[in-house]
Amino acid sequence: MPSAPTSATAPASLSPSSSANWSWWWAAQPLAWTWSCTAPRRSRWAAWTAMRPCWAPTPWPTVAVCTNGVPQVIDRSGARIGEYEDVSQVEKYEMAESDYEKRPESLRSFLRQRRWGRYDAEGTQRRAAEEQQRRAQEATLAAALPLGARCQVRVPGQPCKRATIMYVGQTDFKPGYWVGVRYDEPLGKHDGSVGGRRYFECQPKYGAFVKPQSVTPGDFPEEDDGLEDEL
Repeated sequence: MPSAPTSATAPASLSPSSSANWSWWWAAQPLAWTWSCTAPRRSRWAAWTAMRPCWAPTPWPTVAVCTNGVPQVIDRSGARIGEYEDVSQVEKYEMAESDYEKRPESLRSFLRQRRWGRYDAEGTQRRAAEEQQRRAQEATLAAALPLGARCQVRVPGQPCKRATIMYVGQTDFKPGYWVGVRYDEPLGKHDGSVGGRRYFECQPKYGAFVKPQSVTPGDFPEEDDGLEDEL
C-alpha cells in the first residue's frame, strides 16, 4: 500500500485503476465526507476529481497521515481548543439604538404595531387599576380579621382546615396582605418563620400563610377526634 503524503500538498496524480485505500484522505476533508472503502473505484475517482480544484491552490487546514494503516487527522488551522467557549471573548455586532428603532421588521416594531406588552398603554393602565383594587379589597378583608380569633381556612384545591389567626399584614416574602395561621393539626409548612423573619410562634408544620379571602373568622372550636375517650 503506498504511503500517504505527510505534507499539506495533495498527490499530483491518481490513476483510476489504482487500488490504493484513500480513506485517510476523506477523513482529512473540511467537509467531513463519509466514504466507504468498498465503494466502486470509479466513484471514488469522480469524487477526487471534483474536489481537486478546491484544495490545489492552497494548503489544507487539516491533513492526514497514515500510521500503520490507521489514518490520523492533524489540524494545522491554528485554532486553539476552547478558545470560543468564553463567548465574552467573541466580538459581537452591536446596533445603535436609533438604527434599531427605525427598522420596520424588528420585534419592537411588531409589538408596537399590535400593542402588546409594554406598548399596550390601555392594557397596562387597566391591569394597574385591577391590581390596586385587589390590594384595597385585601386590606379591607385583613382589617376584619382579629388576632387570636378562631377561623376556618379554605384554600382552593385543599381540604378545609381550622386554625387560629396569629398574624395579619404585609410580609417580606411576597407583596400584598397575608394572614398567618396556626393550624390545629400539623398541616402547615413552617413554625411561623419565613425567610429568616419570625412572624409568630407555633410548633413546626403547624404554621402557614394564606390570603385574607381564604380565611373565615367565627366560632370554630377544635375538632374532637375522640381519642381521649379510648384506652
